Amino acid sequence: MIQTIIKVGGSLLDLPDLNNRLQTWLRQFDITPAWLMCGGGEYADSIRARQPWAGWCDAEAHDLAVLAMDANTYETSELLGLKVVELTYPKSEQHEADYTAIAVSHFLNDAEPRCGGGVLPQNWCATSDSIAARIATVFDIPNVVLLKSAAPPSEDLETLQDCGYIDSAFISMLRENTNVQFINLRE
Repeated sequence: MIQTIIKVGGSLLDLPDLNNRLQTWLRQFDITPAWLMCGGGEYADSIRARQPWAGWCDAEAHDLAVLAMDANTYETSELLGLKVVELTYPKSEQHEADYTAIAVSHFLNDAEPRCGGGVLPQNWCATSDSIAARIATVFDIPNVVLLKSAAPPSEDLETLQDCGYIDSAFISMLRENTNVQFINLRE
């Protein structure tokens, strides 16, 4: 059973030594097997900036940002030497290596709305943080680790949501009693 979902923040993808930092951190991390996914980073930021004049509705922009997440996941997994699998529901045994990178677009577009519980909003309220939380809920994964560019200013999730450290849908996507860790990978 998958024990952890690890989300690499898109803001970390510009680190020239990202591969070394991730490799070092993963060697120290011991809650496996784990799935790894990336945020949308600069790709998603450019989609958000272009949305008003491109005429994309929120759902279209959200779908493009999710594709950016997949592109970043493929790129990062190449650096780490990880296999990338398309996340499917229900999961198959192919996801059971110690660390497996997951591409989430197929799951989010096809299966997620039918999985029960709170459906992920298709707008900017739900970024990769909430997507990681929703995947943890759907697949009954007890641990969510968000690798970020800054330390959390609080341990309280509502405070973190109010100050924008996590997105506004995160808490509603998270299953009760899920262990959430925030790691500043820039330190």
